[in-house]
Amino acid sequence: MRYILYLFSAAWNLSVCWPLVMAARVIGGGINLKWQRPPDGDDLPGLWCILSQRSWITRIFRYFRKFWGAITLGHGGLIVEDAAGLSKGRDRWTRTEGHEAIHVEQWEVIAMVLFVAGLWLFLRTGDAWGGVALWWSAWPLFVGCGTLAAILRGGHGYKDAAHEEAARAGAVPDHDHD
Repeated sequence: MRYILYLFSAAWNLSVCWPLVMAARVIGGGINLKWQRPPDGDDLPGLWCILSQRSWITRIFRYFRKFWGAITLGHGGLIVEDAAGLSKGRDRWTRTEGHEAIHVEQWEVIAMVLFVAGLWLFLRTGDAWGGVALWWSAWPLFVGCGTLAAILRGGHGYKDAAHEEAARAGAVPDHDHD
């Protein structure tokens, strides 16, 4: 039943998320490309590219955020090798992987909401392309509106965005370093 969630996010996953993840593997310094699901097996698998710590993508992100470890792009994303747990054969996720899994669940909700909004637009106006564009824009709208809301509240656009605060609060601590 959970695979229905892939249908709501298909436009973005097929046109942006998975092609970017595969491109990162080929030209971005990726070490490994794999379908990965949480250790409990309850959530949908995502396509993840494990990046080298020395890859140009990692260096660019860490230029702006010193401790950058991963980014979710939909049902998948990019994760740096030093932040990946299951990717290294461990039986549990690191805090970073748990954090990104929460973003995937957030993504599923916003993709479903904008699918319904796009369908409503199509049924109401007959504008199929407008409905698809609204549906496809789920990820940029989600991140952009979260960033704008944080700034308008007087906070930092990234750290104080509601989706980031929720992911930080819900991520399970990494016990490998205790």
